[in-house]
Amino acid sequence: MNLRDLGTALAIDVRDEGSTALDAQAIFQRGTGAGTGIGLALAREMAEAAGARLALSGRAPTRFTLLLPLEEGASSGSPRPSAGG
Repeated sequence: MNLRDLGTALAIDVRDEGSTALDAQAIFQRGTGAGTGIGLALAREMAEAAGARLALSGRAPTRFTLLLPLEEGASSGSPRPSAGG
């Protein structure tokens, strides 16, 4: 896992040793692929409900990036929104 400050958003990159040949959009659909459930679909829906974005950002190894927007006007030296809201 890697955390990056992009100025207007925080990017959290998560990767594993696997790989995927699935389409970058199809991978987030419920029941796509063998042995898949609702995990990625649910994760994306929760991210979007919070105003964030979850995307496939690498295929081999598989990597996902969660973009969490910072409050408007926040800069690298400004306090960040708390995890509780």
